[in-house]
Amino acid sequence: MRWLWTVALLAACGGRTMTIDEVILPDAGPPPVPPCDVDLLFVVDDSATMEEEQEILADALPDTLAAFRDAAHAPSSVQIGVVTTDLGAGGVSLPTCETTTGRDGVLQTLGADLPGCLRAYPPFLRFLPSAPSSSPDETGQDLRCLTMRGTAGCGFEQPFEAALKALTPATSATTFMMGTRGHGDGANFGFLREGSILAIVVLSDEDDCSAAEPGLFDSGNPAYSSPLNLRCGLYPTALHAIRRYADGFRVLRPERLVFAAIAGIPVDLVADPDAVDYDRVLDDPRMLVSVDPDDDNVLAPACNDETRGRATPGRRMTELARTLGDAGLLASICQDDLRAPLVGMVQRVER
Repeated sequence: MRWLWTVALLAACGGRTMTIDEVILPDAGPPPVPPCDVDLLFVVDDSATMEEEQEILADALPDTLAAFRDAAHAPSSVQIGVVTTDLGAGGVSLPTCETTTGRDGVLQTLGADLPGCLRAYPPFLRFLPSAPSSSPDETGQDLRCLTMRGTAGCGFEQPFEAALKALTPATSATTFMMGTRGHGDGANFGFLREGSILAIVVLSDEDDCSAAEPGLFDSGNPAYSSPLNLRCGLYPTALHAIRRYADGFRVLRPERLVFAAIAGIPVDLVADPDAVDYDRVLDDPRMLVSVDPDDDNVLAPACNDETRGRATPGRRMTELARTLGDAGLLASICQDDLRAPLVGMVQRVER
């Protein structure tokens, strides 16, 4: 028996039109899924409490790359870049936030000061799952050197804004703090490829604080009376709406998008990443934003670990993952090993 597909088929990645010779297959079902390109962006919190969490992420990277290699429909290539959550504090000079725009959503190239790391790397790494010369361990080591970003970054973490700025072209109508533009067609040109699947992984022990109002960071601003450490959680109306990021990422990739947040979520609420009950997560008492009764200068944690410390409720992380529907994934930064959620991200990319 021969299958004859009488309409032109579009390849799953890249939108290539298949020829009639390609769609007449002997004794087979539908044509095989062609390999895809994947562009994977890590958004890493580089604030003062993140040393152990960055280490746990780095430990999981070789297995993450191996999962791409071992997938039934392995991508033809995976480009991997790293940005940090540090976008400064809207021009307000604060400890750890001295520069106007921080690391500004620019892909990081400086290698960590660790054994085996180079001084500098390209803006993004390329892993070829089907190439014998591409080793998950070797590429994972290079990626470790880029994801270990240190702990000197601004304490106001803005992962959503950093990711959007990293990927958005300067020609877009979307602008950023102080009228600045995106880097997608400038400093980060070449990372996001036409027709690729875009995967964004955010790692942070605090919730997103992508501010629409820079006065939120000004300790002398009478509109915000609470201590600086509490403002991101207590003044959500000073932050950009979640819709800005759901729409912004979908403009870049209307369909081929995966967003994974590894954030302050109680581990038991996200035990099965494919069956997260978002209402249950957001309604859980541990996920409510409140001042810690033992320290009125910090928010109460959603989860706590004796070794790595506390993580505040990732409510905005949860809301963005929910808004993105099947493209969204949620995991806890308080779990001991990040291999499972990262391999889950790879499986979602494959699907």
